[in-house]
Amino acid sequence: MYENGEDIFFKNIKQFKPGTIYVYEKDLKLKKKVYWSLYSFIKKNGKNKIENTNDALDLLKIEINRIKEVYSRTDTKISLLYSSGLDSNALLNLINENKNKIGLLLTFGFKAKGIADEIGLMKQTKYNHYKHQFRLGEFLNNLDKIQQQQEMPWGGPNVYFLSELLNHSRSKNYNVCLSADGADEIFGGYDKYYYNNPFKKKLDLNYISLAIDKTKPHSVELFTKNYSKNISKETTLDLPSNSFMDNARYLDFTLSKLPRNFRFSDRYSMGQSVELRYPFLDHKLIELSFKFSDKLLINQNQNKILLRKLFNDNKPKKHINSPQTNWFYEKEFIAYIDNLIRSSPMFDYGIDQVKCKSFVSNFYKRKQNNSFKLWQLVNYHLWIKNFF
Repeated sequence: MYENGEDIFFKNIKQFKPGTIYVYEKDLKLKKKVYWSLYSFIKKNGKNKIENTNDALDLLKIEINRIKEVYSRTDTKISLLYSSGLDSNALLNLINENKNKIGLLLTFGFKAKGIADEIGLMKQTKYNHYKHQFRLGEFLNNLDKIQQQQEMPWGGPNVYFLSELLNHSRSKNYNVCLSADGADEIFGGYDKYYYNNPFKKKLDLNYISLAIDKTKPHSVELFTKNYSKNISKETTLDLPSNSFMDNARYLDFTLSKLPRNFRFSDRYSMGQSVELRYPFLDHKLIELSFKFSDKLLINQNQNKILLRKLFNDNKPKKHINSPQTNWFYEKEFIAYIDNLIRSSPMFDYGIDQVKCKSFVSNFYKRKQNNSFKLWQLVNYHLWIKNFF
């Protein structure tokens, strides 16, 4: 929840809040005006949902056709962050429906024991297709570079992979790149949207820490006693709806997922001088999606129901995990963690070294599937090391 509000990780530096206009008046007083609020929209339009599939598809087609024209406008060549899944294939078919605007596909893979990557699932395409399989050594060698680019905590290997793909895009003079991010939030693509059934149950705070596969990170506290006294324990969420599904998606849009991901992508795209566009995250399409009945988005048998009907795709969703957890168990990363535990500067900034050693020892003994907590330690170490 560290993207909430104007404060960032550096003193006396603020960030702009989304949907807000900032104006300095002649007397140097700062005025703020909210011009778009998803909260207000859901609050006002959260009832009287569209139940009929054909009605929903008719409205969806209007927005999709508008998006196709708006997001393909450019004087330069366009690339696409491409995977084997529904979302990026739908975007490719949409943008290239009449004219071949997208000329370069960008796909990352990785070498990791016991886990498959996207490259192994790829079919041959008629497009110029750049594929790169990253190795753990590449990732470790670039940790400091990515931390300096990101400035604040970041989300693991995928941030590095995507940055390198955009670097290749720029090298080939594709200075605009499209991403299908946001389709899962708009059309109901995550298992966690159905983890509370029926939908009308009240959303609880545990939702914030759920991964998209419904696993949860460790809740053990690793702060020193003095440091933990100063930590705000926020316990309430201001939610716009009585619907579990609306609230869950609202939190992913505004608080717990997309704002975090877009801070990563803002930095790695601008770091490579590439304009990254998100056609599915058009605000009118987002608004329309909150008018759809839950049953048009997801049920116990299928997700992204409307998007699948629109693009005639009924293949089951294949979630490709990041190699992060698997890489943590590789000898090279274990050695990195061991050195971190012995000599990290983060122990001068709130982390209890004894607690940290115990946590890491238990992580490796129990073969954990969710490595988010361990990544937080690595990331905090990198941040302290590079900026303090």
